[in-house]
Amino acid sequence: MERVKDPDYHDDLQLNYVFFRHPQEQPPNTVAAHVARISSKMPRLPKLSPEIVAKAIYELDTLGLGCNEGDIRKFCNTYLFPKGAGGRRLLSSENTNIARHLVPNNPVVRSVVSRPRPELLYGYPTTDFAWDQSITLSNLHPQINNYAKAATKLFLPFFTVEFKAAAGTGGSLWVAANQCAGASAACIKAVNQVNTRLGDAGCIRRIHNVCYSLAIDNNLAQLFKKDKEGNLSFYIQRVDCFLLLNPEQFSRLHQWAMAILHWGQGERLRQIRFALDYIQSEQQMAE
Repeated sequence: MERVKDPDYHDDLQLNYVFFRHPQEQPPNTVAAHVARISSKMPRLPKLSPEIVAKAIYELDTLGLGCNEGDIRKFCNTYLFPKGAGGRRLLSSENTNIARHLVPNNPVVRSVVSRPRPELLYGYPTTDFAWDQSITLSNLHPQINNYAKAATKLFLPFFTVEFKAAAGTGGSLWVAANQCAGASAACIKAVNQVNTRLGDAGCIRRIHNVCYSLAIDNNLAQLFKKDKEGNLSFYIQRVDCFLLLNPEQFSRLHQWAMAILHWGQGERLRQIRFALDYIQSEQQMAE
């Protein structure tokens, strides 16, 4: 049995400093403000038409008669994450292992975090960065080249999605959430290295080290955020939950997804470019 399916897997996560924060617990103020700012942009983004929502719900009812994860993937790629979602500045990968060095690892314990293989992962291609920025990006870590590369050609990810099928194959959103916990921690580690280098360069500004993940089947979807507290601990917390057969909730899920991708290709990418320029500038001054 895969460890993410084990009833005691949360113990493995905690031993590696990955924790589930209770959904009703108040997160740090900076994290709460970030989530509020993302959600505030939702009303200004394009919405699905009532006709498309009705068609999506009809297909969900059909999936409820029997489906597998491939069917859920196809549904989500049609209605929530169509090809090109997020614009040309984003790169997505499917079913690709995240680089092992980004997976949280406490060397003094035997329990490990299962290597994430998200169904869908959003980040950036090197073409989003100028040549000098790409050089800095590839040399963020003194021992590990391309430390921030999570998957083939994909750097600094910020949004992961896990699909399950609740009709016919026994898919579990609890397992999907466990998978989200590992994958989103890897996203946090990648950006943390950029922030570490910013601090070493004497910059007081930091990239907002928050990322998002989605666990979804043909009935429900759970949206999570992930943040880092202190030097070690990662916290994942549910932000929202959606009953997909409810038209209003399905539409809200779509708006959330678009808002996260909009943030990723806008504000977050600008912060990363600033950080790389700053690090490079300080390196040149020191030489």
